[in-house]
Amino acid sequence: MGPLSLGVLDGGGAREDLRLFGRILKKARRLVGSWGGQLYFVFLPGSERYFAPARDNDIRHYLRSKVLATVARLKIPLIDVHRAFSV
Repeated sequence: MGPLSLGVLDGGGAREDLRLFGRILKKARRLVGSWGGQLYFVFLPGSERYFAPARDNDIRHYLRSKVLATVARLKIPLIDVHRAFSV
């Protein structure tokens, strides 16, 4: 995917951010697990996703899918409130 407008996916910056995000989640899951806890990921998007003029767009869908794919790959239980808010 090439660069997109709004400066969100600027030639790979988002990919590096997503890799860092994955490393952080992996480390958090390991740390929480070390004391017997269970890490949960809560997807709680900003209100602009629902109320701003550019609320429903490909960039937001792309980033959400990548974040949720990272969470799934790491087998972290997910609580996704997006569905409840988007009704």
